[in-house]
Amino acid sequence: MKRVFIAIEVKRPETVARIIEMENSLESLGVPLKVVEPENLHITLAFIGEIEDDHVETVKSAIGEISGKPIMAEFVGVGAFPTVSSPRVIWAGVRKGSEEISQLQRKVELLLKTYRIHFEKERNFIPHLTLARVKGKKDLEKLRAFIEKNAEAYFGEEFFEEVKLKESILTPKGPIYRDLFAQKLRG
Repeated sequence: MKRVFIAIEVKRPETVARIIEMENSLESLGVPLKVVEPENLHITLAFIGEIEDDHVETVKSAIGEISGKPIMAEFVGVGAFPTVSSPRVIWAGVRKGSEEISQLQRKVELLLKTYRIHFEKERNFIPHLTLARVKGKKDLEKLRAFIEKNAEAYFGEEFFEEVKLKESILTPKGPIYRDLFAQKLRG
């Protein structure tokens, strides 16, 4: 069994450096949260979850059919899901490239359905980059003020050239992600 998801990764050094800066600022608030490690920064297009090893090949086949142009995206602003007053996930928003990423996500979902691969359906997919997961209720007012103050923070750009099937190996220190397959975007 493997725990898998489909994603596009954030790797541009200048963008990652600004994200790390923001994550360090978040950690300094004293709010109980877990930031995403720099090597794990990504936008999830579909979370599949636990699948049998032999089903991985089917998922690879589905991803192999993805077509489309590479996407230039711009990360701007800090926000929270489900709300700023009751945050569980702190994220960086996608300004430029948001519609293109949404279209890519819909293609991924359609291919997964075509191949009869079960996945967690996103009700209202909003392209975002998870920065941290909130682990408690302490100092939430401080966190709310921080999010509002950074609502227009600029993180930089990323050029997404491939879609990846990734395995998530859960450990006590957090997940470790391993690439299982990559499909280049061409156009």
